[in-house]
Amino acid sequence: MHIKLLVDLYEGAATRKYDNLNWAEWASANGYELADVDRAYEELKEQGLVKSHALGRYVEITTSGIVCVEQNELADTELMARQDEVKTIMLRDLLEVRNERGPSGITDLFDLGSSDGLEREEIYFNYKILLDYGMVERHGGSRIHLTARGVELARKVAATKALNTRWLELKSDNSNPQRRGHELEKLLGEVLEKEGYTVVLNKRSLGEENDLIASQGFSTFVFSCKWEKNPIGSPAVRDIRERVTARPGSIGVLVSVSGFTGEAVELAESRLESAVVLFLGEADLDDVFNSDRKLADLLLDKHQLLMNEKKIKYA
Repeated sequence: MHIKLLVDLYEGAATRKYDNLNWAEWASANGYELADVDRAYEELKEQGLVKSHALGRYVEITTSGIVCVEQNELADTELMARQDEVKTIMLRDLLEVRNERGPSGITDLFDLGSSDGLEREEIYFNYKILLDYGMVERHGGSRIHLTARGVELARKVAATKALNTRWLELKSDNSNPQRRGHELEKLLGEVLEKEGYTVVLNKRSLGEENDLIASQGFSTFVFSCKWEKNPIGSPAVRDIRERVTARPGSIGVLVSVSGFTGEAVELAESRLESAVVLFLGEADLDDVFNSDRKLADLLLDKHQLLMNEKKIKYA
């Protein structure tokens, strides 16, 4: 009930069908007891996810509630993706205004995204989020400017967008597998450098793939990137194990856009005392290049699963 109420409020606000609900009417329409909905409302309100709108039983979602829905992917996927797109466009245009006019550069809210066909309703919905989180400041009417905090977010979003664009271009590239593997190494290297790792690309013999080495503190990862037509088998696991063994204390990361065979998984799950090798699949890479998910955090999760349960996980 709590989630449904929150999601209905989110979807109503995002689509501008309604900004608030009478929760007594909502309870009746959805077959809930009013007393149960009263308790659900009080609990959501206590968490800062909803607030009362007017006299009587009217409720609306807060910015924290919106963020909760989006972070936990509770609402319609396409609707949430659209809101991400709208915020990205708005931040892009605001950053362009700042770059052109200086830190105090002001623009009209509803001029944002004019070349992308953004609707006023979706602009306003996402503007309230940016305003509440201090990303923009209002200067009367619909005139706004990007704050220093907003600049930081806008640049981060732009970098993620650029990375995602390069990843999608690489996925559509039909050139030879070795070249795509090398380009993937470069992308992963850039991600790791942004996360604070020292990255070194060691070229091997002609015709062989490179070693991508990423180090931070006592952690060292040895990457092997494959972009083949078929799933990668056990020979690739044995190869990277040899390279990991040559670097005591390092962890191998085998990357394959085409997936892995059962034999490869079984080999990687065995003899962990000799070498540890983690797997990254295409969906893992989509997650890294399309979101704020840190590659290091993803590898940590995989490493803990392998150490605790002796299970290789990849997507």
